[in-house]
Amino acid sequence: MKIYLFLLSLGVSCVFAANDTKSDVITEANMNAYMDYVLIQFGPFINSMGWIPMDLPDIVEGFEAKPILITYRGELKLTNGVLDEFQGTARSGNSMMYYDKMLLRVSTSTNLRNIRYRFDYSAKIWNLGPTGWLEGGTDKFIMHTDILIDITDFYIYMQDFRVEKIGSVWTKLHGNILVDWLANAIINTMSFIFRGILRDFISDKFRENVQEVIDEINNNMHGKFSSVEDVVQYLAKMSENGFVDAPKY
Repeated sequence: MKIYLFLLSLGVSCVFAANDTKSDVITEANMNAYMDYVLIQFGPFINSMGWIPMDLPDIVEGFEAKPILITYRGELKLTNGVLDEFQGTARSGNSMMYYDKMLLRVSTSTNLRNIRYRFDYSAKIWNLGPTGWLEGGTDKFIMHTDILIDITDFYIYMQDFRVEKIGSVWTKLHGNILVDWLANAIINTMSFIFRGILRDFISDKFRENVQEVIDEINNNMHGKFSSVEDVVQYLAKMSENGFVDAPKY
């Protein structure tokens, strides 16, 4: 909760300063330094909230392999999946804040670095039916977030949350020794699955988790203040009591 209160405190402080300008003036600011600070805390926050490890759905996917001249069709079954590791979060690209007529918009992209997953697997193709387990991951899993804060009643809306980019996907098979053509077919299928079904599943889970945090903030803050000055004073007091941290500029 601390980093989200800090987000609100910085935004509202900027709005408070902007109140001295004309109402039709659009104010924007680069938030890179601020977001770099916040994202240092966001990795531990993800762990403390239990977002990772994340159980992954069972998946059955067809695949094709052509060892010589004939194309064979098979089926890959994945069970007991879990997204069990990541190496922290970092900003991707510029983080921007826009203020216009009591609406504050924050747009940022976050890289969940070096995430890793594992599944038990079984494959059926031709007369082969290998089983085992596999692990894999990607160095980049970039999620874009666009948040709107209505300063008139201090309510936060999530405007956009989506996977923006995925890096190279790798997979390593364990268990039965496989011929190269079958191993390659399974590895290629895993890359396809990760960029499709798993990408959407992970994105939806993170969106749900972030929305829950926003809902908690709204429940605590909505309707509590009658002016921008009130919320700034409140967050200043929280900072004095150690509940809100801020980078030094």
